Amino acid sequence: VQTYIAITPPRSDCVSPPSCSCLSPIAMAFLFRKKSGVTESPVLPMGVMPRANTAAEVDIILENIEQLVFPTSSITKTVAFSLRKKRSTGTILLLVLSVAVATWRSVTAHILEMDEERSRFENSAIATADLLRRQVQTSASSVYALASMVEVDGGVFLEANFDKIAGTILEKYRGISNFDIAPFAVVKTKVPLAGNEGAIGHAMFSDYRRIDATLKTIRHKKVELDGPLKLLQGGTAVIARFPVFTAFSPEFIPDIKTWWPTWTHPCCNSSLPLPGYGAESLPGDPDSQGRPTYFYGLIEFVSKLDKLVEDLNLDKVEKDVQYQFVNLNKHPSMTTEVFYNSADAPPGTVLDRPVVIPIRLPDILINWEFRAVPKDGWSGPSTFFIVVMVSVHGGFFVSMVTFLLMESKSLQIVEAREILKLRVQQVRECFLH
Repeated sequence: VQTYIAITPPRSDCVSPPSCSCLSPIAMAFLFRKKSGVTESPVLPMGVMPRANTAAEVDIILENIEQLVFPTSSITKTVAFSLRKKRSTGTILLLVLSVAVATWRSVTAHILEMDEERSRFENSAIATADLLRRQVQTSASSVYALASMVEVDGGVFLEANFDKIAGTILEKYRGISNFDIAPFAVVKTKVPLAGNEGAIGHAMFSDYRRIDATLKTIRHKKVELDGPLKLLQGGTAVIARFPVFTAFSPEFIPDIKTWWPTWTHPCCNSSLPLPGYGAESLPGDPDSQGRPTYFYGLIEFVSKLDKLVEDLNLDKVEKDVQYQFVNLNKHPSMTTEVFYNSADAPPGTVLDRPVVIPIRLPDILINWEFRAVPKDGWSGPSTFFIVVMVSVHGGFFVSMVTFLLMESKSLQIVEAREILKLRVQQVRECFLH
C-alpha cells in the first residue's frame, strides 16, 4: 500500500495556521512515499526542483506527515464510523446475537440443572412429611375403638379394664405416648401412669389454657388434635381428643366431688363448685335406638414429639438436611411456630430458600409445614457453567477489541485521505494564484 502526501512548507514569517496565503512563493509539492514503516527518498514531479532541508526540518516534516496520515481515533468515533457501514453493523449485531444465544442456552441449562436438584430434594422431603402425616392419621383413628366401648354401657366396662385395653392399643399403634379417659372433661385414668401423675384430676372446663380447645372439640363432635403444646407434667406433645356422647349420661354435668370425692388438682381446686360443672350438659346426636345422648367425656391420647416422630428416621435425615416442623396455628403455650427441628436449625433460624411441604389434615385441625434445605446449602454454578460463561464472554470481548482495532485503522485511512485531499487542493490553489 502506497500513500502519497503533498508537503507544503510554510513561509518563515507565517504565524497563522497553514493556508494558501502562508505558502512560500517557491513552494514545491513533494510526493512522499512510505511503505511498511520504511521512509524512502522523495519522488518529485517533473520540473520541480527540490530545496535543501536541514535534518531537523526533515524530522519535523516527517512527524507532521505521521500525524496527518495516521490520526488518532477515539473509541466513540470508531464505533460511530463502524455503525455507518452496513457490513460492520451486521458484524457487530451477529457477534452480539451469538453471545446472547450462547448465554441464554447456558443459563437455561443451568436453571434446569438447579431445578432437577431441587426436585430430587423436594421428593425426599415429601417422603419425610408424608410419614408424619400418616403417623398422625393412624394415631387419631385409634380413639374410635375406645369410644365405641363407652357408647355400649356408658363407659363401665372400659373404665374397669382400661389399663389392659389401652396397653394393647399402645403396642399396635406407634407414635402414641399414653391414653386417658376424662369423664366430664376431668382426667381420671391414664395409661401408662408413670411420669404422667401430674395430669390426673386435671379439669379442662376450669383451665383457661384448655377450655377453648375442649369446648370446640365437643361442639364439633369429632376427633381433633390440639398442639403441639406444653404439657403440665413437662415436655411438648400433641393431644388428640374425641368427645363421646351416650344415652347413659346425665342432662347436667355433675360437680366433680359428687362422683370423685377425693378429687384434687393444683390447676383448679381453689374454688368450688368449679366453673363449667353443675351446668346443663351438651347434647349429642340420638343413638341407633333414637334415644337422646349427652356428653359423657373425652377419650384422649397424648403423643410426645419424640414418640410421634420416632418412625421418621430423622437421625438419618439430619445428616444431609436442615429441617424444621412448623405449626401455622401456634398454640398459646408455645413461644414459636417451630415445634421440632434439626440441631443446626433451631427456632429463629431462617432457612435459605427452603422446600416447604404442607402437612394438612383439616378434619383433625392439623395445619403444619415441613421446611428443609440441604445441609451444605444449595449447589452454586457448576464448573462447566462457569467455563462456558467465561469462554463466551471472553471470546466476545477479544472479538470486539480486534474488530474495533481493525475499524480504527480503516477510519485512520479514511481521515488521512480527507486530509490529503484538502492539502492537495490548497497546493493547487496556491500555484494557480
